[in-house]
Amino acid sequence: MVRGVSARDIEELYAVRAALEGLMAACAATRVDAAAVTRLESLVERNARLVDLPQEAAEAGHGLHLAIAEIAGNDWATKLHSQVDAQMSRYRHYTNETQKRREAALDEHRRIVEALRTGNAATARSAAESHVLAARDTALASIAGRLRAQRL
Repeated sequence: MVRGVSARDIEELYAVRAALEGLMAACAATRVDAAAVTRLESLVERNARLVDLPQEAAEAGHGLHLAIAEIAGNDWATKLHSQVDAQMSRYRHYTNETQKRREAALDEHRRIVEALRTGNAATARSAAESHVLAARDTALASIAGRLRAQRL
């Protein structure tokens, strides 16, 4: 039996993801070097070129998140993030449906990379957590009608 989408699942999963992404961004801020910044900036620019295409923009953004995880070098966070990321595939499309959200996510990605470039771990953590929680809010709003229908 395939389990349906629930608001509680989304809230819990995104909360865990926000904590992990914040931790990894903070770790990455302490380890990032010029080559890594160049790589991250390139990924953000790829995201910008694809912002009009929902699936492609999502893949570009996902690539940025994975690169930050790699730079962070926190093996346990990476392992746990991989598990969370596998579950995120059920919800990721909800967060990328509108042009407005894709553009907001791109701006959020730019803020995260800027914090990493400057080595500001606290700002990187906050920006990454806020980004994930904004995606959560978008996912919840997107499925609100479906969840109401399930309760009837």
